[in-house]
Amino acid sequence: MASTISQVRAWGLERFRNAAVQLRAGSGNLADGASTVINAMNSAATNWHGEMRDQAAIRVKNAADSMEVRALRWTAAAEAFDDAAEQMGLLRTAILAIADDPGYKSRFLISDKGDVSPIRCDRDLAKMAAETSAASGLQRRLHALLQNAELAGQYYDWRVDNALLGASAGERPFRPKIAGPPSRPSETRRDSNRTGSGPRNYRSDLGNGRALQEASALRLGIANILPGIGGLPRSKALLNHFLSRSGEDFVFDVDDLTRSDRGFRSLSNDHAQHAFHDAESYLPEGYKGPVVFQSRYGQAYGPEGAQVPGSYRSPDRDLEYSLGTFSLQSSGIAVPGDGGGYDLQYQTSIYDYYNFDPPKTGWQLNAMHRTGMAQNFDTIGTSSPRFTSVR
Repeated sequence: MASTISQVRAWGLERFRNAAVQLRAGSGNLADGASTVINAMNSAATNWHGEMRDQAAIRVKNAADSMEVRALRWTAAAEAFDDAAEQMGLLRTAILAIADDPGYKSRFLISDKGDVSPIRCDRDLAKMAAETSAASGLQRRLHALLQNAELAGQYYDWRVDNALLGASAGERPFRPKIAGPPSRPSETRRDSNRTGSGPRNYRSDLGNGRALQEASALRLGIANILPGIGGLPRSKALLNHFLSRSGEDFVFDVDDLTRSDRGFRSLSNDHAQHAFHDAESYLPEGYKGPVVFQSRYGQAYGPEGAQVPGSYRSPDRDLEYSLGTFSLQSSGIAVPGDGGGYDLQYQTSIYDYYNFDPPKTGWQLNAMHRTGMAQNFDTIGTSSPRFTSVR
């Protein structure tokens, strides 16, 4: 979920500064309700029961603590409000600089959610392609800013609450939800259609009697030998799914892949770090708040165009037979660390279209797909959250 341009435009960041001033002045009334001030900026999703519980806990702390301890908590909350005003102000300025730019307005339609499309349809295909590419780049930047605006609201709300409660990050950690993976890549299916092994080719040879006879015999032979194949559990599972003809997604255990394959584990870590650096490059200079990152499948760029592979081929024979080369994708959240830098929490997703491409494997197994004796499918999966640091 991301903030919208209109929500960001309505932020009253001066309220943060006023809150900081009043907390330093020792206003108990403000401390009692300060945990809802950032939520009132329309940037963080309010949990009413959670807010009421936190406010009740703050009132207890105020009543129980000495004036000296209370002053320390209020000072820490004031610092959090000051940081919120500064960092969220940088994001707001960057977002509105795009939304209100006359040059962009004359060329693009910009929605409240940050979607960007060219206004004119130029007959010159090269010019139109360039304008579409520019719109796509601007949209990625604006989406990144709006996603980080939402996260920043949640993060500084958490910091204020922790300060007023006197809680450390270890006692009350920041646990934002990591977004799921983006849309699956369409290129693999499209290219497979061109070679005769894509979803469009399913049952395309249904009227070919000889092909049906051969595919039926092949299916029976595979079904007979499958139970006796040992040491290839993933390959057997995917081949059985292929023979089931359901065409439904096969959910692959990415956690098991991460545990068993050191190369994939290392690449996942590198991929997440590069996805973080790519997201960071869209943020305004001086921004030091939390960062949302989400790569596309097969894409992870770092500073100055440095790139890590967006696909992987395992040396493990079982993985080689079951997945071959597959795409990976990273989604996560980076939070400022205590010792500087960022602590990253990320998830790795994989994608592979399970098919038997004729130029690589011959027509035999693909004939089963084309006659309806088996059916290709998408292999997907997402890991549990993993952690790393960038200093």
